[in-house]
Amino acid sequence: MIPVFKKKIYSKILFSYLFILLFSPALLSQIKVYERQTTDEILNAGLSYKSDTRNIIDLNGKWMLSFDEGKYFSEYIIPIAYDYRGWVIFKKSFSIPDEMLRNYNFVLFAEGINYEAKIKINNTFITEHEGGFSSIKIPIDENILRDNNEIIIDVSSELDHRNTIPLSNQINFSKNYGGINKDIYILAVPKIYVFENKLDYTIDNKFSVTVTNNCTINSGNIESLLNNENKDFSLKTILVNKATGETVLESNAVTFSIDNFNTKQIANKFVLKNPLYWSPENPQLYIVKTIVSQNENIVDESISEFGICDVKFDKDHITVNGFPSMLKGIDYFEYTPRYASALNYGDTERDLLNIKELGFNCVRVPGRSAHPYIINICNRIGLFLLQEIPFNEVPERILKDTEYTQKAYDYLESIINRDKNSVSIIAWGIGNNFDVTGDEGVNYVKSTKLIVGEIDQRPIYYTTRNINHDICFEYVDLKGINFYTNSSEKIKTEINELKNSIKLNKSGKQLLFISSYGINITNEISNGFSNIHSIEAQTKFLVDNYKILSKSFFGNFVSSYSDWVTERPVNYPQNANRFLKTDGIYDIYGVPKKSAGFLKRVLNDQEISKISEGTHGANDSYIFVVSGIIVLVIFIIISSNVKKFKDNLWKCIIRPNYFFQYAQEQMLISVYQNIILSIFISFGLALYLSALFYFYRDNNFFDMFLANTFHSDYIKIIVSDYINEPYKSIILLSIIFFVIQLLSSSVLYFISLFRRGASYFKNIYTISVWTSLPLLVCLPMGTVIFKLASMNTDYITFSFIIFALAYSLHILRLLSGSRILFELTRFKAYAYGTLIIVFLYGGIFSYFYFFRSTISILDLILSYY
Repeated sequence: MIPVFKKKIYSKILFSYLFILLFSPALLSQIKVYERQTTDEILNAGLSYKSDTRNIIDLNGKWMLSFDEGKYFSEYIIPIAYDYRGWVIFKKSFSIPDEMLRNYNFVLFAEGINYEAKIKINNTFITEHEGGFSSIKIPIDENILRDNNEIIIDVSSELDHRNTIPLSNQINFSKNYGGINKDIYILAVPKIYVFENKLDYTIDNKFSVTVTNNCTINSGNIESLLNNENKDFSLKTILVNKATGETVLESNAVTFSIDNFNTKQIANKFVLKNPLYWSPENPQLYIVKTIVSQNENIVDESISEFGICDVKFDKDHITVNGFPSMLKGIDYFEYTPRYASALNYGDTERDLLNIKELGFNCVRVPGRSAHPYIINICNRIGLFLLQEIPFNEVPERILKDTEYTQKAYDYLESIINRDKNSVSIIAWGIGNNFDVTGDEGVNYVKSTKLIVGEIDQRPIYYTTRNINHDICFEYVDLKGINFYTNSSEKIKTEINELKNSIKLNKSGKQLLFISSYGINITNEISNGFSNIHSIEAQTKFLVDNYKILSKSFFGNFVSSYSDWVTERPVNYPQNANRFLKTDGIYDIYGVPKKSAGFLKRVLNDQEISKISEGTHGANDSYIFVVSGIIVLVIFIIISSNVKKFKDNLWKCIIRPNYFFQYAQEQMLISVYQNIILSIFISFGLALYLSALFYFYRDNNFFDMFLANTFHSDYIKIIVSDYINEPYKSIILLSIIFFVIQLLSSSVLYFISLFRRGASYFKNIYTISVWTSLPLLVCLPMGTVIFKLASMNTDYITFSFIIFALAYSLHILRLLSGSRILFELTRFKAYAYGTLIIVFLYGGIFSYFYFFRSTISILDLILSYY
């Protein structure tokens, strides 16, 4: 008995081992992993700067990761980004010398973990954090760290459609890769240390600036620093010219006392004479040294960078340090093929230097808070930065959720506190394309305005695609307009509408800028701008619109610097990579497109050469006309030559109730007539819907709707493939509608079995098919709607009205036919029918409202019109 038992145990162990050995690597190979294997040593690249009193315990490098709840661990390099949704366990061992443990306190820095993190050190809970673009900065309690330590971080990259910031299923903002995708380290600090310092300044006049350094001082066990002679400490601030290394100013020392494990708020205030002003043309920076001393002995020295820039927004223009200026902006997405969102400092610096060399002076990272590397580089090389939070495409329904908006307020506050000292940041962004048409949006904007005002004096902005119905603008400082169209004419029309309907904000200003415009192209196509997806089309679109927009607004932002990866597959991709947006002036590998050179000349007021017109790109729209005409001709021939079919058509059109009674009692409608009519009706519906889908295949609103309808990327790709190839969608939809008619007839037949005197399936199928005769109008509509819509989209609205009327008539006739078929009273027929309709369509509505938020997104889309 025992040997058999052992044999079973051994066999299970062997099987488990083989499973892990053979299948785990295969499963992990399906996850796209991007490890930042770089040895670049950049001094003071992140949030915490080195000094003589501080040491950094670098936690980057080798970690053990488990993608299966701890069953199997593999070694990876951190920072890391991965395309995986779910919980991942990160584990690393590290050591700290005894002397450091005795003499230092410790602060954990995680500059970015996406999206949710639970951190333990030596099996002691440290913190829990949400928000992949905000950072973790938390003191580690004494006695937690030892000589040998283990840090475990549980990371979830799962976004959802109701609770996360950002929401899931977004296609207009870059992909949210999971992982510890930014630097992580422990800062060893003295027992009394500067936890953070926030710099405020007021420009008294051109030659005098009052600066306040607001410091938070923390302490650990400071018994070793206390003595009977002097228990006082002092705080002072020293400013150093970064370019020359010369000390510019030393503030008066502020004396304070502090106990063990305590926190103090202390301010150094001083006047800086003849300040150096930062600007994109001359990015002058100061090194700020915040020093804690005891008896003139330095206890702690905290180092940061600081700049002064006098930016004023006045009506429709801005001044920088007293000189008129404009924001020549470009959208920059945090993505590289090598590291995804786990950015490398050197690569990022090269990109931003190139942006500056092209002639741009401002960057924006749409829909997310910029990486600390980006902020750091912008400060140093001279680029303005719009810094925002990922409060993107939030519909009114979610704006009503106070818990959700509170998350946004906390997110915004943490970003401002983190980046407050960065001179390159010109304004704080509170969201993108959220619903600005209702009171909930107004409440959100007002609240964020109050929150920001208590921390920083820089203006706030949001970006939106809403031109005509925005009621939030008067409560914000700046407003950005996002264009998601490849039509220059539409942009001109919307700009004119904007100018005619503009309202002043509370300050009496109309500070508008264009926050995004660009078109997706096929990078390999170069046959002239007549083809809207060609390289020349992008070049002409950006050049023409830049010239126009620069005359009307104080800033405009081209989208984008390079091609980028979106969260969901694109409905009408211009690349084999279904997730790639190709609106960059550089491709994903950093190779410039023709538009880069042209834009550089325009930005620097140089002449440009003529852009070739070429020929229009081909499409498959002819299939609707050709197939529609062929089927219409066949229908006319059959209805003209088959007398019984013709007679039945007229009877059903003119006297439907008489026809249904006749069909029920006489049973003279042949099966082949039912099938033929069902085929024509199914084909007409398929043709009409296929034409509409194909017309809107490149429409951003339509893509948003699809992204929030189909949860699976695989299913969305299949749906997109059918939409983009009309002959496929026509065939598939025809089959679907034909089968639906058979299924609905089967359901009615099943119901009839529970009634006295069950009906024949043939009769039920006859009624089901012939009551849908009004929907035959979709056949001629589907034949011509694409061509008509290409001339004027009002025809689509008109076709919707006709379709709605035809469908309503079909439902009424179906209820009437069912009444006759099942011998019901009029009241019962309509009561039962109403219940079935409510149950069917109510169930569909409930699913898309509660489980997918598709209805909420649809409401958001409609709010843009």
